[in-house]
Amino acid sequence: LRRRRPDLVFGVGGYASVPVALSSVLLGIRQVEAGGREYAVSPRLNGLEWARGTVATARGPLTVEWKRTGNDLAVRIASPKGTKATFEKNDTHRGLNVKVT
Repeated sequence: LRRRRPDLVFGVGGYASVPVALSSVLLGIRQVEAGGREYAVSPRLNGLEWARGTVATARGPLTVEWKRTGNDLAVRIASPKGTKATFEKNDTHRGLNVKVT
C-alpha cells in the first residue's frame, strides 16, 4: 500500500463522527433518558433552509425533518412507539414562528 501523503491518515473513527455530528447538530437529536425512552430535539439551523434524517435507536428509527421558510420553522418529529421526543428551542430559532408536528 503506497501513501501519497504519509501525514494524512484516515481512520474509521474520523468518518464515523460525521453522522454523529449531523444527527446531534443539524437534526438536534439528544438522548435524555437511559434506555432510549426519551429524546430532546433542538436542531441548529446554521444558515440552512432544511434538513431531514433518521437515527437508529435501540427502540426503532427516530426521524426529524425541519424546514425554514421566511420567519416560519416547521419541525416534524417521528419517534418510535413507547418513546417521547420533545422539541427544545435554541438561539438559532430566535425570531422564528415554530410549528412542531
